[in-house]
Amino acid sequence: MAPPAPKVIPARRGAAASSAGARQKGAAADAETGPEAASHLEVAIAVASGQADTGLGVRAAATALDLGFVPVAWEDFDIVLSGDTLPAAEPLIAALRTAAVQSSIGALGGYDLSRAGLGRNAGLTGYAARQ
Repeated sequence: MAPPAPKVIPARRGAAASSAGARQKGAAADAETGPEAASHLEVAIAVASGQADTGLGVRAAATALDLGFVPVAWEDFDIVLSGDTLPAAEPLIAALRTAAVQSSIGALGGYDLSRAGLGRNAGLTGYAARQ
């Protein structure tokens, strides 16, 4: 008799935090789905508490709860601002360029900060809105 499929917590795209049980069972694509989590930390808490065997989330959440982590994908995150809002964002941009902030973020694991704080003109005009 085959072992039961691991229970998986659905979350946003990213990577998987997994319990030892999920690694032993072998997480299958048709695994039983558990409750949906609202954040990466909630995914990690569900795995750590035994509510789920595995779930998608970021490395920092898995590491914070001493869980195993299997990278699934890298994602780029951009902050898009209009030109008139750039002065208000300058403290954030400047902080991203400092060694102290980059060291703190790097200590979380799983983040590539090589382009953090770099600006570029997207050359966009107009705006997007939900109808």
